Amino acid sequence: MWALYNGMWTMGPSGVSQFQQMNLIVKNNQWQNLWGYDSNSFPQWTFWGYMGPGFIPSTFYADTKGWHMCAIWGSVSGFSNTLPIFVW
Repeated sequence: MWALYNGMWTMGPSGVSQFQQMNLIVKNNQWQNLWGYDSNSFPQWTFWGYMGPGFIPSTFYADTKGWHMCAIWGSVSGFSNTLPIFVW
């Protein structure tokens, strides 16, 4: 999972102001069910669906302030990297 931050794709810490959006992209390497995870103050899982190999664009919506640890979980591949995003 990567975030578009300051004009570059990164897997490192990034940030965005509250109520703004940030572009994300995920590389999936096989057919599987995918879930997105955000560990904000109200941890939540979002079912993305059954998807095949390729790059999957997404958007992070900065609804609550603080650190968000985002990840993708695949039914075959397991967890992706953790992407830290700070919302100010």
